[in-house]
Amino acid sequence: MKEKNFIVLYNPISNEGHLDSWHVLFTTLLLKAGYGVVAITSDPEGLRDKLTSKGYVSNETLRIVGMQGQESAKPETSDKSRLTEKLRQAWLKWNAYCDEAQYQQHWHLLQVKKQPLAYLGLRLQFSVLKRLAQLTQFLHGLYKKTKQHQPSSVAAATQSLNPEDYLEQVNAELTRQPGQIQAVLNMYIDAYPPTADVWKSFRFKESTPWGALCITPTERPEQGYYQAPDYKGTLLLDEKVAERYRKESPQFIFEYLPDVADTALPTQSGRLAQELRFLAGSRKIVFMGGSIGKQKNLSRWLELIALADPEQWFFVQIGRINKNNLTPEDAESLQQVLSRPPENLYIQPTYLADERTFSEIISISDVIFAVYRDFGRSSNMLSKAAYFEKPILVANQCLMGDIVEKYRIGYSVPQGDTLAMYQALCNLSKIEDLKAHFQSYRNDFSEEIMQQKLDNFLQQSISN
Repeated sequence: MKEKNFIVLYNPISNEGHLDSWHVLFTTLLLKAGYGVVAITSDPEGLRDKLTSKGYVSNETLRIVGMQGQESAKPETSDKSRLTEKLRQAWLKWNAYCDEAQYQQHWHLLQVKKQPLAYLGLRLQFSVLKRLAQLTQFLHGLYKKTKQHQPSSVAAATQSLNPEDYLEQVNAELTRQPGQIQAVLNMYIDAYPPTADVWKSFRFKESTPWGALCITPTERPEQGYYQAPDYKGTLLLDEKVAERYRKESPQFIFEYLPDVADTALPTQSGRLAQELRFLAGSRKIVFMGGSIGKQKNLSRWLELIALADPEQWFFVQIGRINKNNLTPEDAESLQQVLSRPPENLYIQPTYLADERTFSEIISISDVIFAVYRDFGRSSNMLSKAAYFEKPILVANQCLMGDIVEKYRIGYSVPQGDTLAMYQALCNLSKIEDLKAHFQSYRNDFSEEIMQQKLDNFLQQSISN
């Protein structure tokens, strides 16, 4: 056991994308490497459950800490913030309920079609729900207009997290464990403002080296956090960017990290997987999932579904739909799906908190769709595809396209060419030696390599 060996892993956002699964992954890898870990999260119970399922429990080497009082404001303001957050969560849940019921009404009605009373009752229920959903959409539109008329400074503030909250949480741990924290790693530095003024005086109460994971890098390492006195360097998911950054700013540590995914499965087949198998029948399942915003290229995805033979292909879309982040074309395409739901499309517009359930859906699928729009960075969908040996479709002329072409685990196509997507979909079964290609990818994108690089990054940060 190393002396003064605790690492603070700070995850600023929970229940979005794959940050939670990476928090679990980083925690387990560092524990295996001999560090102690203080895992700070806004969802401590969720993190505890995920770690417990992997055999890790809170003890002298692992502490799971919730972000209590992170608003860093007066008590009355904190109460107001907590109420606002509760209302926001309730609003999100209501939207998700309306969406899920509407997208899946086709399947619900099919189940009771031969029962006249049940069928009529369900049609009436959906009719009422449709009116409530329209009211919700109207209120949502009013809210968006209000947001558009906010001063630019207010709008900017709502788009980024406050570094003071991060500082306050870490300082609390330094107080609890004086002299025991070796380093701090922020799991999502992209969420903070890049301006220098908020970082120049950023310093923990003990002089403690810290670094961060940057998921969406810019052309140059010029963000304000590079001016923070104890900032040591950045973990990046793009090897070429890491090399460029090293040449640009050799005084910092830049480590390339392979984008590794959590691939654990539930001990028993879940209800959702069973239902999807039943609905798909003998058809091949094409899966698209994660946080659904404009980057997911929804309009082309839905065009592909309309183009594909419904007797051969069954499409599954799972993930919370970020309506504030869709293009007008995406939103219109989704509305058309609500009006005339395709028989070969299943949508569940909710976030799957259990990564094992998400992975199980991938494991029963035949193809992964990841032809994202204007998406230059990495995605752990590549690692899930390679682990579960599912060929993947991605956009060309970007990092994911380069990786898929290098390892030949699928096809890359133009992000706006639906016909090319369909042709590639039909030709995926013709890729030779696909199993060997998946193995080659897994050799280079493994937890062992990630652990080595994490350890190397932390040791350099501590010694510099």
